Amino acid sequence: MIDDAWWPRPPRDGMPFRHRVGVRGVAAGEWLRPRPGDAALLAWKARCLAAAGDWAFLALPGSEAAGAEALDVVRAALGGGPAPPSRTRPDVHPLLAASLLVAEDLCLMDVTGAEPVLVAGSVAMPSRWLLGTKVGRNLLGVHEPVPGYAAEIGRPTDRLLQRLPDGRIMARTTWSLTDDPALFQPSRTSRIAVPKPEVRDAADAAERLFVRVEYQTVRALPASGTVLFTIRTAREPLGRAAAAPWRAAAMLALLAAMPLDELDYKGVAPYRAHVVACLEQRAAA
Repeated sequence: MIDDAWWPRPPRDGMPFRHRVGVRGVAAGEWLRPRPGDAALLAWKARCLAAAGDWAFLALPGSEAAGAEALDVVRAALGGGPAPPSRTRPDVHPLLAASLLVAEDLCLMDVTGAEPVLVAGSVAMPSRWLLGTKVGRNLLGVHEPVPGYAAEIGRPTDRLLQRLPDGRIMARTTWSLTDDPALFQPSRTSRIAVPKPEVRDAADAAERLFVRVEYQTVRALPASGTVLFTIRTAREPLGRAAAAPWRAAAMLALLAAMPLDELDYKGVAPYRAHVVACLEQRAAA
């Protein structure tokens, strides 16, 4: 389920829509916090990673040391302490081993060069993007499809990662709307230019569209010169996710402020009229 703190917020009154890095600090004890239902999610995730191959896990040669540091940090956060080198299987990348311990997807970014570069990822819950098209690219390349990213937050994001102090954990959220409840969505091919016939009104939108939120954190791994990027995905049917009037009102205000290219990227454009009607009903409840 989507936490209240993760819910999309509109721009401040009178302010135009724009991308913001929007990070906040996270206490170490709140990082990778287990939640109800994680056992079933972890079992599903293990099956997904095993079946999807390099669609869900991909690492550049030489990223093993960074993966081992990530594994140590994850195990320590879970109370298990660092993993002895003798217990790390040589045929399993340590980032993959780490990702099987937590519900979050995990990525590693090398920040030793002029620009952060994605060097490894274990991603069982991509939001319509393919890992193989991202690994080895800098962050501007990774976020190339995102409207406004390069112009508005590309360089600030690079600087944040390159200057992240050891031990500091920062978090942000992002969201989208999808007509598919699946967690593993490596492709955008299901998106079409007009509403699908089964989404005919506000009631259909409430049941058949899903709000998908990513809670993302970054944490420096100083020994390897990398940053560990975690992604925890939550998704709920639109009607249930926006049942609280304040949530519906906040999303209505956000949609009203967003430009068309952003609405399209977020998956709203094909269903906008029905989504707005659904939200208006809940905001007035």
